[in-house]
Amino acid sequence: MSRCVDRCRYYKFVIIEQEDNVALWYHYCSKYDRWFLSISKMEDFARRECSEQVINVDYQSLVSEVFGLIKKCNQQFQLLCKKCNITEGVLLREDFEIASALTKLPAGEDDFWNQTASLAKLFDISANSMREFVRQEAAKRHINLENLTKRIFSGDSFENLGTIKLLKILATITNDSRYEHVFKIWSAIRRLRHLRAHILEGKSLKEVAEALETFGENYPPRNYLNLWTKVIQELKASLEMMSELLKELQK
Repeated sequence: MSRCVDRCRYYKFVIIEQEDNVALWYHYCSKYDRWFLSISKMEDFARRECSEQVINVDYQSLVSEVFGLIKKCNQQFQLLCKKCNITEGVLLREDFEIASALTKLPAGEDDFWNQTASLAKLFDISANSMREFVRQEAAKRHINLENLTKRIFSGDSFENLGTIKLLKILATITNDSRYEHVFKIWSAIRRLRHLRAHILEGKSLKEVAEALETFGENYPPRNYLNLWTKVIQELKASLEMMSELLKELQK
């Protein structure tokens, strides 16, 4: 498949009918306002002139790895709970909506925001088991969790923290920057959950813009397909990191 057709938000296929009932087929690049009578000519132009970056990945393989890592992290977390005599829970949500969001590439702007909102539900899970584990880790080090939480999250109570914020607490308790990285990626995905971010105002829009910076993108995004691929790649890397951390915690 042509990189322009398959990857670029600026590409359009246009059929123009002439007065003599002859239809002319054009490949149009809205970024440069250029018309081409063949894909090959447009591709040649793109290679020479276009600065639009394209991520070439085997997306289905990437998604398959993400699914496997989600399941692996949940299994590892359940083993950790058992070891620590904590009521077993799961770290990440697994259901049809999340699977559906992952298995398809967004066709454009609306798809991107809708799929991101669904993907963010990966983290909508009870934090009770993780909270108890963090409590045990803090007790080993004689750390006052309420004071630490208020210092990090400007007055929040430890009992109200969700899984993602608990990772930030773990990063501080253990002095392990890997937790900080996972926290950063998962938080950014959660902040991107706002639908139709371009019509939001104030704090919500600011959070979306900051989240985009995490994935190397400015607001508004230029290429939603590339951005989505970056998000899933970063999610995969964060899950690999979390899996390593869970493996170490079981020792």
